[in-house]
Amino acid sequence: MTTPTWRALISHELPEVAVERLRSELQVDTVHGYLDLSRAELIDRARGAHALLSYSDAIDDEMLAALPDLRVIATHWGEWNTGLHEAATRRGILVTSPPDQYNWIVGGVADLIIGLFLAGGRRMVEADSFSRGGRMDHHEASNHHLLGQGLFDATVGLIGAGRIGQAVAKRLAGFGSTVLYSDPRPNPELDRAGAEHTALDELLRRSDFVSLSVPENELHVVGAAEFAKMKQTAVFVNTGRGRAVDEVALARALSEGAIAAAGLDVYEKEPEISQELLDAPNAILMPHAGGALRRARERAALFMAESVLDAMRGRSPRGLLNPEVLARSESRA
Repeated sequence: MTTPTWRALISHELPEVAVERLRSELQVDTVHGYLDLSRAELIDRARGAHALLSYSDAIDDEMLAALPDLRVIATHWGEWNTGLHEAATRRGILVTSPPDQYNWIVGGVADLIIGLFLAGGRRMVEADSFSRGGRMDHHEASNHHLLGQGLFDATVGLIGAGRIGQAVAKRLAGFGSTVLYSDPRPNPELDRAGAEHTALDELLRRSDFVSLSVPENELHVVGAAEFAKMKQTAVFVNTGRGRAVDEVALARALSEGAIAAAGLDVYEKEPEISQELLDAPNAILMPHAGGALRRARERAALFMAESVLDAMRGRSPRGLLNPEVLARSESRA
């Protein structure tokens, strides 16, 4: 075994398989928990480290100036953090990231949307309580009391035609659903798949299931007026941004029977969930778990670990985002 010569700081919890991989070859300091460290805490913990494995820490030039031993930063969301790229490149620090991180998040969220459609439409949470409560005296009792709807031959409305909306539409093809989508611009890929580009009002009026996937800066895209236009049998799902939905209006729509059910993975004041939603038996409440995929997260974390080991061995790290740093050091050699 190689004698440990490098020290690495893992600033957020990572899957243990990646931590053990690093510990086999270098010294590792792990921060337990999922919240970003404060600026001062991160500098203090990373002082003397050669490698930093980061999830979402805000890292800038001033911080890097306080960490002169740092040689490589492996970051989960590196391709979006241009400020980190620029600061690290100026200081000759390598930055790596697993490729196309958002791709598996898209797939995971799309799967969850389908699951929430089915769970809401078939009233699975209510059915579970029905069974646990000893009410299943005859199968016709459940058929009478738990009538719902499935995706076969249903109309599904997608508010937002980005990567997640497209992934959901592909999955719906196997259910024989009619797909509508509302977006400022037509989406050729969805059009080729047979989806229909419609105005939001028409989508709400026609859809049996509605999924919301819109950018972060859009506030209350769906509120009381929109819920009033939906079918009373409709299932509404939000896995995008909590602030895009008026949760007071949603809770009212659920309690008054304006819509049949809702499935949520994000919340307006996350991590707080309103008591009205907690009390709603026809609301399925997920804890922002769209990306909770074991194998995908282990692969990403192992990729980050191996990129650090590449750098320690003097190799070009996998997933390198600023190769100009290596080119500059090679020209000096």
